[in-house]
Amino acid sequence: MSSESLRFVCIHGHFYQPPRENAWLETIDHQPSAAPFHDWNERINEECYKRNAWARLQDNQGQIQDIVNNYEWISFNFGPTLLSWMETEAPETYARILEADQNSAERLNGHGNALAQVYSHLILPLANEKDKETQVIWGIKDFENRFNRKPEGMWLAETAVDVPTLEVLAAHDIKFTILAPGQAKAVKGPEDADWASVGPHSVDTIKPYKVKLPSGKEIAVFFYEGQISQEVAFNGLLHDGKTFAGRILQGFPTNPSPNALMHIATDGETYGHHHTFGEMALASAIHFLKREKNLELTNYAAYLEEFPPVWEAQIVEPSAWSCAHGVERWNSDCGCHTGGEPGWNQAWRGPLREALDFVRDTLSPFFEKEARSLVKDPWQMRNEYIQWILEKDLRSWKAIEKKYHLVPLSTYDRTRLLQLLEMQRQCILMYTSCGWFFNEVSGIETLQILQYAYRAVRLAEDLGHKPLLDSWKNVLQKIPSNIYENGLVLFEDKIEATSVEESQFASFIALMSLWKDLEQHEFTNGFAVNLETLEYKTLPDGRARRGIMTIQNRITLESGKYGFLVWLDNQFKPQGRLLKNPENDFLLEDWAGAMEIADLRLTHAPVIELFDLYHEHQLLISQAVFQKNKQEKLLAGKQMFEMFPFKNLPEEYGKEPLPLHLEAMAADFLKASLQDFLKKEHTDTEVLMQLVAFKKEWKTEIEDTFQLNKNSGEFLSRLAFRLKGDQEDIEQMEILLDLHALFQNVGLNPEIWQVQNVLFAYKKEHFPQLSSPGIQSVAVEMFERFNIG
Repeated sequence: MSSESLRFVCIHGHFYQPPRENAWLETIDHQPSAAPFHDWNERINEECYKRNAWARLQDNQGQIQDIVNNYEWISFNFGPTLLSWMETEAPETYARILEADQNSAERLNGHGNALAQVYSHLILPLANEKDKETQVIWGIKDFENRFNRKPEGMWLAETAVDVPTLEVLAAHDIKFTILAPGQAKAVKGPEDADWASVGPHSVDTIKPYKVKLPSGKEIAVFFYEGQISQEVAFNGLLHDGKTFAGRILQGFPTNPSPNALMHIATDGETYGHHHTFGEMALASAIHFLKREKNLELTNYAAYLEEFPPVWEAQIVEPSAWSCAHGVERWNSDCGCHTGGEPGWNQAWRGPLREALDFVRDTLSPFFEKEARSLVKDPWQMRNEYIQWILEKDLRSWKAIEKKYHLVPLSTYDRTRLLQLLEMQRQCILMYTSCGWFFNEVSGIETLQILQYAYRAVRLAEDLGHKPLLDSWKNVLQKIPSNIYENGLVLFEDKIEATSVEESQFASFIALMSLWKDLEQHEFTNGFAVNLETLEYKTLPDGRARRGIMTIQNRITLESGKYGFLVWLDNQFKPQGRLLKNPENDFLLEDWAGAMEIADLRLTHAPVIELFDLYHEHQLLISQAVFQKNKQEKLLAGKQMFEMFPFKNLPEEYGKEPLPLHLEAMAADFLKASLQDFLKKEHTDTEVLMQLVAFKKEWKTEIEDTFQLNKNSGEFLSRLAFRLKGDQEDIEQMEILLDLHALFQNVGLNPEIWQVQNVLFAYKKEHFPQLSSPGIQSVAVEMFERFNIG
């Protein structure tokens, strides 16, 4: 950064989604409201997070002039629980975010764009001291684990702040945070004797401030420019990138002081999710700002290094950026809401917090008492627990244990300690702010935090706490609802059936084996499955499988061994029996005898049926059944056309409609053939040409092309990627062009977003070095086809 620069700009994006994982399974259930995607994380990644990692700069004809990583040029924070999901489910986006921080650090004297965030978006002014500290420590450790550096700043959930919150940040070496202009109470210059009161429209946001704390420490705060931030989020400023950049420049005073910082902050999802193509407007604005004279795009940490605050500020406490009543939005029916039906209220917010406080305050002394028999400092151990959640590496966890244990822990003691710590993690997650933010206690965000509380209660009872659930239900009964009779009725309808114990998961795996060929080692985020033995038998009236498996909870390390026998009869009804801790000779029994349930050990084993499973597992099995039957149906149609080519049949019918069964068979044949083509990954254009001819001859259409569009786009991107190996492979270029055209002619609309990413990088890196005009000509045709200017 040059100190000669006159003006500085910083755009901050707060990228966050609440944790959505089932508290037992650690995976996200299907969320129908996110259709056509599986869940909201997946949908918002597609609309926003991924788009900002490869944002397009286009000309007036829609031709791509550049593809940029917006995260390299803006300040940002991501929720830790969101990044955990992204690391597994969207690894390419995740890698671009990490890369952006590294590249920005190289540009800005070692200061990366990324900020840490309080771990699970808890409203810190409403938290007790232990939870405040754990939220900050977990946020820092999660950040260090991902970005390989210490965080300099930390985003507070909803920018909710008070002085004790700032004390915790400062105690853990956080240098700054970002607040809304309305959270500034008074300011004082270095030469001023008295404080000057300020408000949201009078605080000077182009400079940083320091807040001196009772402990003697201090922390810097940046009050973002409120009006322009509001226009970005709600007033259509993202319709045009040049206009967006111009509005940011208007935020500077007419005669700005040297080194003035113009900065805004919004939800990161504004750029692409809330506003379609918002990521392109952001990329365009960055493009124009980078060309502006005497202006530098920076981040808060880099700016702070050169221009530490000389002015002091006092904050409004408690306060937040999304509540006009302090932090009452997360505590009472303050009037802040997002809509809802006429007559609705949020009187449920206070009783909801009381219900969660009941769980926390009941389980805290239990945790402390039980854990103190295993480790010296239970609360310090809780602060360390985040390393186990992040890594699940037993060797490093044993090293942490060694620092705190009273005596070396046995396997049993280790599992018990992890259960106690997991109980506490659920108590942390249940305070996620989104549970109070919206209109009704039965919203998916509130159901999520109630599920975390329920998991904590169940863990406590498993660990020997006296029966607690009934007492908690009495508290839930006091929660009002705009839809349900009360919180208890809601709990019994929506929450109670979400628990998935080890044996239930084993039942799911056993029944799933009837339709899916399972690997020896199956993993989910919550459970690991080891199939020791699996046998298959075809029966006169169905099919059956039996085997032995070990299920281990990947977080608490609890484990169990199960024998199972499952079968599918000619009525297509799946069922079976599950036996815990089977004898060694379990699989030696005669199959026929087992099928007749003559084995006395199995007659006393629990019966397992589809409707006994968790609803998400029922969906997964029904999906597996549907896909298997669908493929069989498509294959049957394909085989029928291969066996009976029906020569001249379409011509004979002329303009008359074909028989319905032939129309359906023709569509099935076309779809199955396309799936087969994409699965085999060959590039024989003749095959596709035949399918195009078939489509034309039979006048057939594929009704649902969503998945085929996606798969064909991925197919084309893999072909494009091969050009990295041989940059002058003109045959590969021509195949790519031909297949794209043929996919369109056969009725598909391939998703070319990833193809564009690959080809743009190829053009930037290799096109100038192509050796012959002929190769360049085909390459240009390829770029034009995929809208790359």
